[in-house]
Amino acid sequence: MLQKLHNEPAVLPPNIRPSYSNLGFDLLGHILADHEGFKSYQDLLKTNVFKPLQQFNSSVDYNEQLSRGGDVIRGYANGVQLPLYNLNWNQPAGGIWTYVCLLYTSPSPRD
Repeated sequence: MLQKLHNEPAVLPPNIRPSYSNLGFDLLGHILADHEGFKSYQDLLKTNVFKPLQQFNSSVDYNEQLSRGGDVIRGYANGVQLPLYNLNWNQPAGGIWTYVCLLYTSPSPRD
């Protein structure tokens, strides 16, 4: 991925104005995981976020959710269920799979 980006022009010059970038968040997530010695962004979150907050059913990988029997909301178009989109490399910008009840019942980091 980095080799492909090497010759790409910047969307904006540096320090002009902030601009959200999925690719930027993807790179940041993978760089953090690598820097901290994890093999993946998912492993970084499991160890440093989900486990300390007792979020054992949270993930950035929907395949992991499905393998545990978790429900995954799916979209529909013209009455036909759409396939799930596998984020793979784009997990850092893709969001977290979890349950609303886990967000409500999780212990506060200040407790």
